[in-house]
Amino acid sequence: MLHAFIDESYIKGFVYLTTAVVVDDHQLTELNRRLDHVMWRTHKAHGIDPGTELHAQQLFQRSGEWTCFRDMPAAAHATFRNALKNITSCGARVFIRGVREDRLIRRYVTPHPPHSIALQHLLERINDYAAILGERVSVTADEVQDSAHHDARAATWATVGTPGFRPSTLPMIDLPIQWRGSHLERGLQAADLAGFIYLRKRFHMTTDARLIQAIQQSRDAIFPAIEHESVWNP
Repeated sequence: MLHAFIDESYIKGFVYLTTAVVVDDHQLTELNRRLDHVMWRTHKAHGIDPGTELHAQQLFQRSGEWTCFRDMPAAAHATFRNALKNITSCGARVFIRGVREDRLIRRYVTPHPPHSIALQHLLERINDYAAILGERVSVTADEVQDSAHHDARAATWATVGTPGFRPSTLPMIDLPIQWRGSHLERGLQAADLAGFIYLRKRFHMTTDARLIQAIQQSRDAIFPAIEHESVWNP
């Protein structure tokens, strides 16, 4: 059995991404152990609660539960990078699919929601990967307000197939999707970290040399784990 943990990241009105961290049973145990260890080391060094969520934006920006790093950007970036290295080293595979929302709106009068499009494309690729391995996939996603809409869409895909040029009934995907709070699942936190740094590297512009270096180092840490990545430009 494979386990896919899915999180979304976006720049509102510009681009929407969905990211999945895919692991088998052994890798899931190892992922949880390694990220818990990252948090234990951070607790020992900086006093933060070891049960704190590895929330990508808060950690990177040193806000929310990560304000203890407010005056320590290097320590925050090192923790972020260390978590990504452990995601990679446990054998996890990362899938990233996105859509340029600005171009979608310009091209179509009534387009499907960008989250739905990105999720469809992501599940298609995970299904193809699982088929090669001969494994079924359980899917856990970060809870969202419109989860019922996504469940209905996924049920339709499983019955009549996904729309577009890669139609699939997603035979390797176990539905329905399990919607969980990201604070409950290290796998969802891993997907959040990977998607966030991909978004920062590819789409955010900055002239701060130290920030550019931190983003590049974190991107390099997760790069070996990326199995597939693509952003649709309608």
